[in-house]
Amino acid sequence: MKNQVFISSAIEDAEWVSLFFDKLTQTGVDVWFATRDIVPGISIVELMEKALRESNIMVVVISKNSITSQWVFFEIGVAIADEKRIIPVIIDDVPYESFPVRLKPAACFHEKSPVEAAIKVANFLQSGSKAGHLQAISSLSG
Repeated sequence: MKNQVFISSAIEDAEWVSLFFDKLTQTGVDVWFATRDIVPGISIVELMEKALRESNIMVVVISKNSITSQWVFFEIGVAIADEKRIIPVIIDDVPYESFPVRLKPAACFHEKSPVEAAIKVANFLQSGSKAGHLQAISSLSG
């Protein structure tokens, strides 16, 4: 079965992301999450690339930690190469100038609460409409 959402985040944000993942899966969204889905003895790079290619959406958690993470940049690169929809979720005060260049023009969710962020992302994904998109997402410049 094809994963719907791949979560990209820095390991330092694991506690926030774990709560986000739990709530997102409770809403019925199919999610690939490294902390849960990586198994010993298999190449992490190959496993992540496969999961990304099988997903149709990437949620990238933007934080002070993730903007310096080589893994996050690698995952964003794979998602861009595969023309995946990328949904940035900003979880702390990160200067706009620090954002990965390819994400700067994107609208995003700005939410410090992992539960509220998961609800917003789930509502957006499940609505599949522009109206849901406009209600749920705020501008990066805001």
